[in-house]
Amino acid sequence: MVRINRWIGLLSAGLLIILVAAGQNVTELPSSPAGSAETGQLTDAGDGLEQPAEVSGALANESSAATGMQRILPAEIVGKVRSGQRVEYERAYIAGDLDLTGLDRPVMQGFHIINSTINGSLILEGVTFEEGVDLSGTTVAGASNLARVTMNGDTSFAESRFLRPTSFRFARFAGITLFRDSSFQGMADFGYAQFSKLVSFEGTTFWEPAGFMSLQCLGDASFEKVKFLKLADFQLARFSQLVSFWRAVFSGETIFANSQVDGIANYLETQYRGNVTFMGANYRTDATFSQANFSRAAIFGLASFSGFSDFSKARFGGVAIFAVAKSADTIRFVNASFEGDFILDSSRIYTLQLDEARYSERTRISMGDADITRVLARWDDIREHLAFDNAAYLGLVRNYRNLEWRDDANNCYYQYRRAVQAAEPWSLNKAIDIISWLSCGYGVRVSYTIFWCIFTILIFGVVLWAGNGMRNFDLEEMARSGANSEDLASQRVSLVDALYFSVAMFTTSQAPVNTYPVGYYRHLAMLEGILGWFLLGLFVVVLAGVLIQ
Repeated sequence: MVRINRWIGLLSAGLLIILVAAGQNVTELPSSPAGSAETGQLTDAGDGLEQPAEVSGALANESSAATGMQRILPAEIVGKVRSGQRVEYERAYIAGDLDLTGLDRPVMQGFHIINSTINGSLILEGVTFEEGVDLSGTTVAGASNLARVTMNGDTSFAESRFLRPTSFRFARFAGITLFRDSSFQGMADFGYAQFSKLVSFEGTTFWEPAGFMSLQCLGDASFEKVKFLKLADFQLARFSQLVSFWRAVFSGETIFANSQVDGIANYLETQYRGNVTFMGANYRTDATFSQANFSRAAIFGLASFSGFSDFSKARFGGVAIFAVAKSADTIRFVNASFEGDFILDSSRIYTLQLDEARYSERTRISMGDADITRVLARWDDIREHLAFDNAAYLGLVRNYRNLEWRDDANNCYYQYRRAVQAAEPWSLNKAIDIISWLSCGYGVRVSYTIFWCIFTILIFGVVLWAGNGMRNFDLEEMARSGANSEDLASQRVSLVDALYFSVAMFTTSQAPVNTYPVGYYRHLAMLEGILGWFLLGLFVVVLAGVLIQ
């Protein structure tokens, strides 16, 4: 009996030890809902992209997430900051919210948490860091609030992952700032943030809407190969130096309205899968959109280009709106393709270069009230797509004449007059226009006048020959020699003589010395002489006009 009681006691003690150990593990789990990994887990990869397994399953199990990491309580980090110690952690697992908002003075020492996991929220709102901050490779499971934070040293968030909404609103970065290859899986707000030196988001992915409204980049800014899977808002953003969006992908709606770039703007090979607006954007130097792909509407209305602008090989899958846009230099659309309408109404452009541009059958080019000094586009390439506008057509005529592209100028003017004539109601002016059209192609078709000259000679010659309306002096000799009237009537001049007579009447209004018309054919001969003087005079005028051009 004593042995049985002893075994029962031992078993009870072992069970008690197991329960205590289990209870201790339970208390180590984060209690904050915002800090739990499951609440920070993304379920929507967006735009058909598959979310990486290590991202979608991040922090789903605390014990697996903390494997091989040093477990740190947030209070330890706060304590170091308060005591002025340097924060230096690598491969740390921070179990809970990291909140530094209660500090009464700036953080004077370095703050480095590298390749670590914060299984909670990161709250640095209003905190000032005098030295460098390095959170590269760190995953933040909860919401991140860095609004109004001030970073006076270099800052790195390279390869970091923010699983919940993140705010850098009104943040100030005085040194070099890196977000390279980072991932924002919740909404990201950089509104009114200021970067004094280089800032790089190269290779970063924004899974949810990203706001950069009134962003200020005083140094170079790189958004190369960035992926915006939803809304990207750069309204009123200002870039004082070079900004590059090379090969960036914008899957949702994109807004650059009223933004300003003082340095070179590089949008080379960018992709816009949703509507994009650059309305009111101001580019103070050169800007390149070469090989950009605009799948839907591209709006550049009211945009201002002070330097050279390059849209060569760009594709516009929807309407391209450049209405009221201004350019003091060349806007280049060489080898660009337009699948929707191309709107240039009321634009003010020095040189518009459209060499070898391609247009779909439904593309319409509108230049209503546009003031374009030079248009480098062959008339045959745009004639079927240009929407009719009096000022636009006449402006193109002047443009082609200034470029000494005579055929383009004449063809453009001819189509302009044809369009005006077709729209004009029947009147005396329309009748005169029709005569001008048929006789000389509105003064630009010498071939029309030549045709009527030849046609007049042939038709009068054939009529005189067929109707036997001519006589020559040889027939008169036959009459005096006693030939009867039937013999005289059966004798007619040859067709060659008739045509010779017609040429003489058309060019000199005088019959050859051995030939004269008879009967009412005398009136036809006189009419041919009048038409000859008119058509020959018209031929000289039209030919002179074409040669002068």
